[in-house]
Amino acid sequence: MKTRIKLSGAPLAYTLAIVEGTADEYKAFGSALWSDDGKVPAALKELVFLRCSYVNRCDTCVSSHLVTAKRRGVSEEQIAALQVPADWDTTFDTATVAALRLADALCGPDSANLDQALVDSLRSHYEEDELAELVLVCGQANLNNRAGNAAKQLLGA
Repeated sequence: MKTRIKLSGAPLAYTLAIVEGTADEYKAFGSALWSDDGKVPAALKELVFLRCSYVNRCDTCVSSHLVTAKRRGVSEEQIAALQVPADWDTTFDTATVAALRLADALCGPDSANLDQALVDSLRSHYEEDELAELVLVCGQANLNNRAGNAAKQLLGA
């Protein structure tokens, strides 16, 4: 059996470091997605990423994105509401609720069949370039969450 090192910090970063040629490209993707030039406000991206991380039960991503979410203007009330969908309508505007429902749908088992009411709601609130960013934030969260959770169990000591 190979000697393993203790896996700590960001498990996805560790995983990317093992697979040659992936770390720099993934970092560039993340930098582009989270740049200030994007169409979607950083606070909304943080809410969506955090919602995915709660759904996927990724403690590492929740911890790191709680810090960046607060820095990007997400309130304690909003953070608390992320875990209680019944509170969304009283905490967030309808556009944010639609984005959070997208996060839930893309973290679920059947993202190939989005509910038509959700699609209609998203299209009524967001332009195509904004929808593309939201989809990519969900995709990045799912990769970080799911690959990170697996890496914690499979890689390192």
